[in-house]
Amino acid sequence: MKRKAKIITVTAAAGILVLAGVFAVYAYFTDNTKTDNTLFPAENELEISEDYVPPVEQKTGENIYKKEISVINRGNAPCYIRVYMDFSDSTVSKRSYLSNDPSQSPDSFYKAERTDASDTYISHLDLVAPGWTFVPDVSPTALAGYYYYKEPVAPGEKTTSLLTFVKTLNESNDDIKQYDIMVYAESVQVSDMKGKKYENFEEAWTDILQKAE
Repeated sequence: MKRKAKIITVTAAAGILVLAGVFAVYAYFTDNTKTDNTLFPAENELEISEDYVPPVEQKTGENIYKKEISVINRGNAPCYIRVYMDFSDSTVSKRSYLSNDPSQSPDSFYKAERTDASDTYISHLDLVAPGWTFVPDVSPTALAGYYYYKEPVAPGEKTTSLLTFVKTLNESNDDIKQYDIMVYAESVQVSDMKGKKYENFEEAWTDILQKAE
């Protein structure tokens, strides 16, 4: 049995003001419709690039749809970028999988559930989404809960794709429901206030988050 189901995608981007450590929302997308509420913090400005093809309807069984996400540095300074992404419904995330493989190879999909305690979630992400890594929610560091792009992104350049496809399994018609996939991006410049260049993304984010406390 098929049932029409609307999947809402919520996408936002933000920059970090290095001098003050404050956050500012840059843009908000819903079903590929953009509404701007723009602040320009220092030289940081991000744009989430999304190629999203929502399913006309969901059905019982396997549902795969395209959702390619990357982040563009629209500012005028190189920066490190991180992304928070999650499903609004935990029951859906338990039945969903993510992939960065354009061929949709079955082996390329990894569990979308953030609370998955196995190392597969992290190691598979490193394989299918080059350039990205994930710091688990249970990590004792301040970096917990985010996807991090490991290399600096120059002005006008963008990250590699964080994901390309989403797969959701509906065992019965009752599983078909409306849900959100929320994506939120932040950036920090590659140098601190004194002009000293950070060695890597861990150092940059740890320093700016400590100053923001």
